[in-house]
Amino acid sequence: MMESNDSKFRRNNEGGGEAASSGNGPNAALIAFIIVVAGAVAFFIQNDKPAKVTFLFFDKSTTVRWAIITAVVVGIVLDRLLSMWWRRRRANRR
Repeated sequence: MMESNDSKFRRNNEGGGEAASSGNGPNAALIAFIIVVAGAVAFFIQNDKPAKVTFLFFDKSTTVRWAIITAVVVGIVLDRLLSMWWRRRRANRR
């Protein structure tokens, strides 16, 4: 005899009330990634106004987009360096 879909559903969901995922359709993480990439592209295209950046001993004429991207990259590097230092400091205390 053939097994009905109802019995298969019950076996896959013992203890839960949700239907088993069939794996069809786009992944939520993929959709979120596409939205973030689209936002980044829109940000990059729209922020093309000139800006003058003054930092310690130099001045640089650039666009707003490159100034913000540079600030983000410097922030990420500083965060990584600080977190590495903090982990080593805590490991040496033990």
